[in-house]
Amino acid sequence: MEDPELWAVNVVAGFSFADVEDAGVSFSVVTTGREEPARSALERLAGLATDLRDRGYPAEHDPDSVLKSLLGAAGMPVLLVEPSDNVAGGASGDGTGVLRALVRNDVAGGLVVINDPKSVAALVGLGPGGRRELAIGGKGSSLDAGPITLEVELLSRSDGHFELEDLNSHLAASQGRNIDMGPSAVVRHRGVTILLTSRKTPPFDLGQLRSQGIEPTQYRAIGVKAAVAHRRAYDPIAGASFTVNTPGPCTSDPTLLPYSRIRRPIFPLDRLD
Repeated sequence: MEDPELWAVNVVAGFSFADVEDAGVSFSVVTTGREEPARSALERLAGLATDLRDRGYPAEHDPDSVLKSLLGAAGMPVLLVEPSDNVAGGASGDGTGVLRALVRNDVAGGLVVINDPKSVAALVGLGPGGRRELAIGGKGSSLDAGPITLEVELLSRSDGHFELEDLNSHLAASQGRNIDMGPSAVVRHRGVTILLTSRKTPPFDLGQLRSQGIEPTQYRAIGVKAAVAHRRAYDPIAGASFTVNTPGPCTSDPTLLPYSRIRRPIFPLDRLD
């Protein structure tokens, strides 16, 4: 659309987590010529956005369906990527959606990281091999189903410090070489291993797991609380990767969020036929 008279055509994608009146997609045109061609360009852009609006939803899968239909066929770990609890996106990292699916399906070789300092503290005084009932996760967001109570076996505890394996990763750029997850513990419920941390840590480096005695390539299904930046570390070890739909503050489905200030009607919260 840009030409000698239309100097710039700007697409402002909007931010679906912003509960403000002016949230949403918008366009602007900068022109030194007649107004009519500029307004025509804006109308074309608005029409295109309306026609394509349904394609704004990413394809997400039910975690139970993934585990039931695909787990046995994969020779390497199946990733259950959980953008709704995206740690780097501001989520608490303690959502229980994937953990519940692993437990429901009694997965032998399941793995997930849950940021839960209360559960870590509740293990103080317990030795490796000891068992204790914990109310795990579900404390950081009202959108989650809440804590899941499991009897777990303590495998190990640590101070949660580790050094990145990949110094060119997104995590290295944002937090440096040495990462502190806070006091941490590795526990197991039946076939599901859970790394409990006290400081939420983006899952962008496999050193997070290996530093705690967890070799990710030996697991059948791994929950990953991220959206995109985990791929550099996890994709090379994955047999398959599925973005799954679980509840959480970074959900891809805006209709699940409790907006109070956004203007209405607006897609997809309302029908705009």
